[in-house]
Amino acid sequence: MVDNWRSWCCWTTSYWMIYICILLVCRIKESTQQIVIEELKVPKVVKAGDNTSVILDCVYDLHNSSTRGLVVKWYVNDTILLYQWIYGLPPITDPTDEHIQCGYKATDDPTTMYRAMKINNLNIKHTGDYKCNVFSVADDVSRETSMIVYSPEETFDLKYEKKRR
Repeated sequence: MVDNWRSWCCWTTSYWMIYICILLVCRIKESTQQIVIEELKVPKVVKAGDNTSVILDCVYDLHNSSTRGLVVKWYVNDTILLYQWIYGLPPITDPTDEHIQCGYKATDDPTTMYRAMKINNLNIKHTGDYKCNVFSVADDVSRETSMIVYSPEETFDLKYEKKRR
């Protein structure tokens, strides 16, 4: 009887220790996630045009964490890097897309000033899934949404033939 009780106590204690360790690990993981993307401002639908420009803004908060290794990247369709800003350096853009305005300032705060990307003279090729990725030595977060750029017809011809009976 005593052996059964000892066995039960050891078994129960082991499971409680594992449970406490899991809780501690989850709490540590939760406290290390310091960067939060609060909002991804990307228009859902935009009409293309020579004078049309949009700002894709990745509103994030560092929650008083260090800016060491802070990088903001914008991707389209999950693979094409369009824009990158490394904290302390000027932003760079995809050299093949002359529509992206390099150096657009979203804020005057030095930790978020180049978080946004401005695209000028939109065309239908800018339709896609846009992802903002913000990371530092402490954390790595991303958020994604779609933008559709449409172009209406310039001329519309409708032909109608009446069926003969």
